Amino acid sequence: LKGVQQVFECLQKNGFGHKAMVKPRETLTHPSNRGGSLLNATDVWDKGMRMAGIGIQPSMLQEGGVAFEISTDQTTRQSKLKANEEVVAGSNGALAKVSMEERYLTVATSHTAAFCKAVEQGCKSADGMSVEMKSDDGLHKIITEGWPMFVINEMVERSIPSLPAWLQMAMNSVNMGFKQVNEIERSEEHTSELQS
Repeated sequence: LKGVQQVFECLQKNGFGHKAMVKPRETLTHPSNRGGSLLNATDVWDKGMRMAGIGIQPSMLQEGGVAFEISTDQTTRQSKLKANEEVVAGSNGALAKVSMEERYLTVATSHTAAFCKAVEQGCKSADGMSVEMKSDDGLHKIITEGWPMFVINEMVERSIPSLPAWLQMAMNSVNMGFKQVNEIERSEEHTSELQS
């Protein structure tokens, strides 16, 4: 995480990165995400439904969101849009359609953004589940207002093409570490309950 923080500080100091409120409808997933597979629609809905099941808390999304500006170079832009369109086409309606109005490519909180975007567009999971956007105040808020993301200028990816994949791996490692700690804590709680 220290290395990631240093990259963010360097980018921000030199005017190539900044924090911004980003709405899910403004995002697509970076094609480098998950080794080029971008997203898994089942994972998007599983994670989203778990969040919705306990109640979405926008305060939990204050850190960790990272996105690159979509390139203004038309050839590059089209390749990124096409990669997302292919994933959407293979999702059987579980993922939101590409609107061509998107401005950012996520490399962290991608599944959350995709879930929110799918909910906003009225998509359903592979097993027919859906969520009403207004059913949860937190969900409604993050869909309509977004959450803070560290946004990286498109010029950075042109200069360092490997950075999106590296950041995605680094950010997922951090998130996985938190998930494992939570699962260990939960196991310890269950053990304590069984012993008493």
